[in-house]
Amino acid sequence: MKKLFLSALAALLTLGARADGGMWFLQLMEEQHLADSLRAAGLQMKPKQLLALRDCVGQFGGGCTAEVISPDGLILTNNHCGYSYVHAMSTLETNYLQDGYFAKSRVEELPVPELTFSFVISVAEVTALVEDAAARSGTDEYVRQTHRFLQPLADSLLALSSYKGQAGMEAEVVPFYGGNRFYIFYTQTYPDVRLVVNPPLNVAQFGGDGDNWVWPRHNPDFAVFRVYADAKGRPAAYDPANVPLRRKHYLPISLRGYEEGDYTMIMGFPGRTSRYLSAAQLEREMQAIYTPINAVGVPLLEWEREQMERSDSVRLAMQDDHMMLQNTVKNFGGALEAVRRTGLVEQKRVQDEALTQYALRKGDAELAGVVDKIGRLLNTAMLDTIHDFMLYRRTLSLDSARRAVTLPLWEKLCRLPSSKAVTAATSKEEADSVMRTYYAAYARTTKAEVVLSRTYQRGIMDMNGWSTAPDANFTQRLTYGHVRGYSPRDAVRYDFKTQLGGMFEKESVTDPDYAVNPRVRQLYVARDFGRYATSDGLMQTDFLTDNDITGGNSGSPVLNARGELIGVAFDGNIESLSSDFKYNPQLQRCINADIRYVLWTIDTFGGSGYLLRELELRP
Repeated sequence: MKKLFLSALAALLTLGARADGGMWFLQLMEEQHLADSLRAAGLQMKPKQLLALRDCVGQFGGGCTAEVISPDGLILTNNHCGYSYVHAMSTLETNYLQDGYFAKSRVEELPVPELTFSFVISVAEVTALVEDAAARSGTDEYVRQTHRFLQPLADSLLALSSYKGQAGMEAEVVPFYGGNRFYIFYTQTYPDVRLVVNPPLNVAQFGGDGDNWVWPRHNPDFAVFRVYADAKGRPAAYDPANVPLRRKHYLPISLRGYEEGDYTMIMGFPGRTSRYLSAAQLEREMQAIYTPINAVGVPLLEWEREQMERSDSVRLAMQDDHMMLQNTVKNFGGALEAVRRTGLVEQKRVQDEALTQYALRKGDAELAGVVDKIGRLLNTAMLDTIHDFMLYRRTLSLDSARRAVTLPLWEKLCRLPSSKAVTAATSKEEADSVMRTYYAAYARTTKAEVVLSRTYQRGIMDMNGWSTAPDANFTQRLTYGHVRGYSPRDAVRYDFKTQLGGMFEKESVTDPDYAVNPRVRQLYVARDFGRYATSDGLMQTDFLTDNDITGGNSGSPVLNARGELIGVAFDGNIESLSSDFKYNPQLQRCINADIRYVLWTIDTFGGSGYLLRELELRP
């Protein structure tokens, strides 16, 4: 009976794979029959048109996504993606972060130091080349997936390509499916990016950390920039003589809105998922990595809040770092709870047993033993080692603004439920001397795990017919889904959309995160929504979809079945933070700013109406 059940489970994994979410790599569209799935879900575009959308979506600042929305290089992303750059431009006297910025003409568009924008030019599989190079050089399986081995290969391929010598061109070879496949990405990076619109913080981030990873939401988390180039359209450092970058492909904008059940797709650069872990590896992630990082972050946030209350200058200096730490702590804490609540480790154990039985039926001895080998590698002692190593490393990784807190926090950290060396240490110096010993063991484990993980993931993909999407690795992906509300728990049902009136329901006179901007109040009272209003005269703010996203997707375009822009992705819901390890269609939701709310903020609220003349707005 058990064997029959496992065989049925393996078949289910194969047949149902396409319905189980995924951040799809368009290079594999034909192999994985993705076009058929998209069409069945409601897509109204042809595959060639879909591929053209890739030219409209690029990497913003090395950590987010942005989309081209005009032929003159105008790009749209999240406010929190531009946060660090705008923060660096701000002073107490001219605070573009707190007070916002709305250019009234192209002359007023501000250069942003160190900000770049990159387009993907082309992609090609190079698995055979990587394997051949590794064999000729005697490189082991661990090293061949590292940057120090892959980057020289990428550089040599770039030198042999037609892109050689072109301004801003770079190449990177990236492993997929645990190192079972490799692809090269040719990108072109533009270093002259200028700030056009950044809403005030109490508009863009209304609700602050309290609303982070929470629905319902009422903030238009967006910012607008423009890419500039030299007179010939080539990447160039900032120069007053540079001109807006001309682009053949850009996204049209729909003012029509959407209804629950409508098809949606999101294209972007999701950062990292780990959906091909064994049960032992998932336990390691939760116990030995997420727990200590979250443990360090909680007392550190308390200390930062105390410091920021001292003066406006201290608040400005620490604001960017504090926002990022808040996001990490809430994310990791939510993931720990979501994995526990959904029983995901137990689900992984069922998958592990199915893989072992599959391997035995195939007569693949290496694959049949891989689950057990991973489990023995990550035994209890090694979990303790990794936990303590991560706890200490995260404490030491505090940037210069936080260095002073390391020692005051040390006593508190040593009382955390760690297992061995760190809690036993009586001083930072003593712990530093344990950690050196632990690092060697940690490094050996990591190298051995990479080899085992490649075998494990190869087995999973063989079992499901190579029909599931590869893990996110900050390469360009497509996810498709629908506009959809959800029910997070018994007797609770969330609608799929919010209205501006909900902002006033949350308003607080004591909590600055819930202070309503006076200009928003004025326009709301006057019902001054213009053509951006819904058919019943309301201002729709945010909406939910069940698209499969993760960090790095921030700023991604939300498109309808015709490839028209209807929103900007900016967050997920806390109930689904285990989704980096498994997509959950019942709970996972993507939180998006309605494009009409974005345009209203740009035009009516901010007065940057000159931008509307270069957009393709469709009724």
